[in-house]
Amino acid sequence: MGLKRLMYLLLQLTWGVAQNVVGLLCFLWTLITGRGRSVRLFHGAVVTNWTLRSSMGMGLFVFFGHGRSARAREILVHEYGHTLQSAALGPLFLPLVGVPSLLWAAAYGPRRRRKGSSYYDFYTEKWASAWGEKSTGEKAAR
Repeated sequence: MGLKRLMYLLLQLTWGVAQNVVGLLCFLWTLITGRGRSVRLFHGAVVTNWTLRSSMGMGLFVFFGHGRSARAREILVHEYGHTLQSAALGPLFLPLVGVPSLLWAAAYGPRRRRKGSSYYDFYTEKWASAWGEKSTGEKAAR
């Protein structure tokens, strides 16, 4: 394990413990309910393909519902960016990124799409994509 991965894990499990507890509970829920289809690692994050049609990053966990999407890899890089936000922000992640991102996801809909707005225009989403791209060297959803 490289130094970057070790720091990522250490930050997640100490500074980012709150969102990792939430992520772990979601992970266990996917296993218990059968909604988790497969689990793999992506740059140190635990990625669970689940049956929901949405994706989210919570702590070092990514829940991925876009496996058949043409943009699946870009969305995965974006969600990985949320895990980096978690490691950097620690206890500030939930109020600064997690809650606003969930509210944005709930509010974003066909009306905004028709107006030419992208889901990734919101600050939490732009930021996650930028960090995901910088860390992995791959294109993220925009």
